[in-house]
Amino acid sequence: MSTVELALAGIVALAGAWWIWLRPQRGLLVFAAVSPLHYILIFWFGASFHSGWKEALLGYTAVCALARAPWRRLPRFNQPWAYVFVAFAAIGTISAVSTLPLNVALSPIKITFFYGLVFPLVVWLRPLDSRDRDHLVSIMMVMGLITGVYGIYQQIIGPEALAAQGFQYNTDIRTAGSLLRSFSTFGQPFPFALYEMVTLLVCGVVAAGDPRRLRNTAFLILTPVYLIAMSTAVVRAAFLGLIVGLLWIGFLRYRRVLTALGVAAVAAAVGAALFSGPVLSTFLSSNSLGERGSGWTESITSVLSNPFGIGLGTTGSAAEVVAKATGATSVPYQPDNYFMKVAIELGPLGLWAFVGVLVVATAFTVRAMRSATSEFDRSLCLGVSAMVVAASAAALVSTYFEIFPDDAYFWLLLSAAASTVAAPTPTRDTTTAAMAAAPR
Repeated sequence: MSTVELALAGIVALAGAWWIWLRPQRGLLVFAAVSPLHYILIFWFGASFHSGWKEALLGYTAVCALARAPWRRLPRFNQPWAYVFVAFAAIGTISAVSTLPLNVALSPIKITFFYGLVFPLVVWLRPLDSRDRDHLVSIMMVMGLITGVYGIYQQIIGPEALAAQGFQYNTDIRTAGSLLRSFSTFGQPFPFALYEMVTLLVCGVVAAGDPRRLRNTAFLILTPVYLIAMSTAVVRAAFLGLIVGLLWIGFLRYRRVLTALGVAAVAAAVGAALFSGPVLSTFLSSNSLGERGSGWTESITSVLSNPFGIGLGTTGSAAEVVAKATGATSVPYQPDNYFMKVAIELGPLGLWAFVGVLVVATAFTVRAMRSATSEFDRSLCLGVSAMVVAASAAALVSTYFEIFPDDAYFWLLLSAAASTVAAPTPTRDTTTAAMAAAPR
């Protein structure tokens, strides 16, 4: 970068830092807007765009929240899953520092626990008010559409055009059979598809709760675009999560969703019987699941012989970081199942703690939905609850909770749901309530 560009970047950074200092919640919204673009920004700008921006932004936001917290009237901490997560983090930290050099252990600790700790802290000290929560949903709708359209565009231009733009085969450009797997701005198909899944669930419920609002009407009309975009990534975990999430929404509130799913299942069965092709054969192929099942069977033996696990950061993407730091040449095991990953690394105790986080989070979001005083908050909490069960289902066939930015969004949305029952900031929420009550 030239001197002028560096000076302009510095001015923008200082202005942004001051803007976040005045209201730390803005740091979370900036993170929500930029994180889906993380990979593509690195691809475009290279070394001039540092990959550690996300930790720097959230770390600075946490410092601002600590400095500007109303300590004399601090809201009651109302994120019960965080207590279990702290226990989970303690187990993992002890495992990492006891099996790895300290400088190496920090990487898997950060990958596994950073977002689950920093978001509850910031939102406890500076809860997201109703306007913040509304902005968060708007950000998800917009970013989901932008990334979705770009993913569809990748299907239109094809792999050769993507390679000509500088994307690499077998790194960025991947196929499933003869199908290109769109990766949009995420670098890989999995985070792209799972992001669209979360957007469909959370924003879909919010839009259905107030369909007359222009933003929500636009989302409902454009829902097929989000769904098609998710499909172009060819990620079965996203479809599994979406179906489970929709079933959850149907059982809790919208019974017509169950009817729609039933009709869709019949239509899918008829289509499968009448048509065949690369798309259908790819989705129904059992080869991938068979390979995963074989690996899981072998892993069970490891769990039984190591009741306290073999150490944090020994599988998945965290293991790849550890391997680079230690110079290991062996290829780390990829369990493609987050529960199995936790069991291998931290044993039954760690797995129990992680499952406890999900159970408590599910129960909390359902309770928050039922106690919410506004339609928007009821819809948001229902959508977040559906996201929790969808992520849990997707984690059965993916390492969901170490796939960025989906792992970060999980904890951000949970904390946003907690903000619906937190003590609001009087001046800000009074204004927002008046706006919400005004006729549209």
